[in-house]
Amino acid sequence: MKVIIYDSDYKAVEVIEDVKKCEVIEHGDGQRDIKINDGLLTFGYTIFKCIEVDDDYPIQVGDIVDYNLLLEKVKKEKIKELDLKCEATILAGFMIPEDHEDPALAGNYYSFDLYDQLNFNLQVTYIDVVTPTEPIYWKTENKGILPHTIQQFMEVCKHAERHKRGNIEKYWALKEQVMNCQTVEEVEAITWEESGEG
Repeated sequence: MKVIIYDSDYKAVEVIEDVKKCEVIEHGDGQRDIKINDGLLTFGYTIFKCIEVDDDYPIQVGDIVDYNLLLEKVKKEKIKELDLKCEATILAGFMIPEDHEDPALAGNYYSFDLYDQLNFNLQVTYIDVVTPTEPIYWKTENKGILPHTIQQFMEVCKHAERHKRGNIEKYWALKEQVMNCQTVEEVEAITWEESGEG
């Protein structure tokens, strides 16, 4: 494959052929490192960007990179970024609102990594074997291990599902926005944080 290094005007400043691997490390300030073939060639702390293309893509230094090619690249990157943010948000856990009608649940923060999700599912599966007076002890991240009635535990599960489903639906909506963008700037303006709660 080829890697095209281009500037803010989408003009190719370097074309590297026979590339096996290209890695971009973002610094978060508009600067990045571009490492070609495990660092054999590196553009360190640069404002330039890069795009991988097939070997037969016609381009030379000084040419303008096809805008539609760049737009599709940016869309794919943004969708991947949003997917990772969605997953991280889900796995970070959820809090029952402070104004919840049941004061025993209000403000409880529950972990929701994959192990926790498995435990929630397992407990719900066996909920029928819990006697109505038997508490279900469950760990919260901010208040320690607390007893829950069956009704309280099922309420926590409802919030867990809303948390997961809400963030997945948020991702779907943002992905759709990205796919409908007509410019790179429109794509870059879409962020997980600024789009509201999931």
